[in-house]
Amino acid sequence: MNSCDFFGKIVTLNLGRQLRFLAIFLVTLLLVFFSANNLMAESASYLSAKSFSELEWTHIYEEDTSEYAVDIQPTFDKGYILLSVVIDTSDNGCDVNLRKLDSTGNVEWRKRINNGYELEGRSVCQTYDSGFVFVSAFRLYLFSNIETCVIKTNKNGDIVWTQYHTSDNYIDPYKIVQTTNRNLAITGTYGTLNQDNLFNPFLLKLNSLGTSIWLETYGDSLKDKWTTALLPLSDGGFVMAGATYSTDWDALIIRVGLPLKKWTHS
Repeated sequence: MNSCDFFGKIVTLNLGRQLRFLAIFLVTLLLVFFSANNLMAESASYLSAKSFSELEWTHIYEEDTSEYAVDIQPTFDKGYILLSVVIDTSDNGCDVNLRKLDSTGNVEWRKRINNGYELEGRSVCQTYDSGFVFVSAFRLYLFSNIETCVIKTNKNGDIVWTQYHTSDNYIDPYKIVQTTNRNLAITGTYGTLNQDNLFNPFLLKLNSLGTSIWLETYGDSLKDKWTTALLPLSDGGFVMAGATYSTDWDALIIRVGLPLKKWTHS
């Protein structure tokens, strides 16, 4: 072997080692890069989740008697409308407080509403005219059937109209919504206070002035059922959700189409 061949092999060997070292270095660099990116992404995700869970504000609205909130809904101006029940300690009855809040929970106005009966607020929503409508359960007298009261206010909380929906049976409202054609709909529990005490969901359709258009009940004589949630659909129908009971409680959903075709799942 001459000297040229010998030195050529040495150069080739060194070059191969350098290429291997370079390849290992590049692979290591890529691994470090991707690991750092993943760590940064996880950290950003953690920080993002943490920032969204941080407490922004809290408000306590004090009254001269006991009060509890029952519903809150967003308003067109990015504030809130808050419905609460006030316990009247003078006669153990109930009034309703309606509060308009700004985007940070500050009270813009408050209206305390009493219709002369025991008024227990259940649900509120804003209407297309920027006013509000809420539904309450009420009793004409102690131990009488629970009935439904609907009150419409303007954007400042002043009462525009009040409508009562009574029956020989128990008609206990839980949720009110405005429909796509600017009418109103209410769902809740309908039944009789007899020895069977069987209750079923109802759907009450009202016009924009709170006058009844129709009332339908859904259920059978075998199980108690009631609905506490109501979703109006773009086709004019509704979806109601609640619970049913036979030997234990089960979730219930009812789809109501027009003209009043329905399916039920539980």
